[in-house]
Amino acid sequence: MAILILCLFVGLPVAEILTFIEVGGRIGGLPTIGATIATAAAGAILFRIQGLTTLRRAQESLGHGRMPLAEVLGGLGLLLAAVCLFVPGFVTDVIGFLLFIPPIRILVMAVLLRSVLAKAHVHMSSGSHGDGRGPSNGSTIDGDFQDVSEAGVSEPNSAGDADLERPGLPDYRPDKADRPQDRTKP
Repeated sequence: MAILILCLFVGLPVAEILTFIEVGGRIGGLPTIGATIATAAAGAILFRIQGLTTLRRAQESLGHGRMPLAEVLGGLGLLLAAVCLFVPGFVTDVIGFLLFIPPIRILVMAVLLRSVLAKAHVHMSSGSHGDGRGPSNGSTIDGDFQDVSEAGVSEPNSAGDADLERPGLPDYRPDKADRPQDRTKP
């Protein structure tokens, strides 16, 4: 990882300077600066067009109740492409223009995501026991209960209670407030 960071912060600027010198020697200083400004403008236009399309697809996914993960990753790839085009230099411009091509952007973002997830230590917890004993193991269910032991069970008092008895299940008789309303009466 340290070598990658060293290459990024030292190697990339050196490559950019060498490319500027070479291009400037062939086409001149002013055309080189003009080309750098033109690539930044082209990056802004491409980012706006493709970014709005990605945003529209994300909104459609949310409208259909789906998580727009692909659109978010694509949007991050577009942002990376735009940053590469805004940075002065021809090497980063080539990288930026390549990232505006959807298959390449998807491949690069998948590699980056896989790399981040491989290095990340993710800990998920479903909460705590509530008594200070620390995280639960996922088998704790929070809810209200009603005691339906032998002392709390009353005898059926109407025909509606008879259908609550099921073989193999505990005998449960809801209070009148728990019963569904009789829909046959107006």
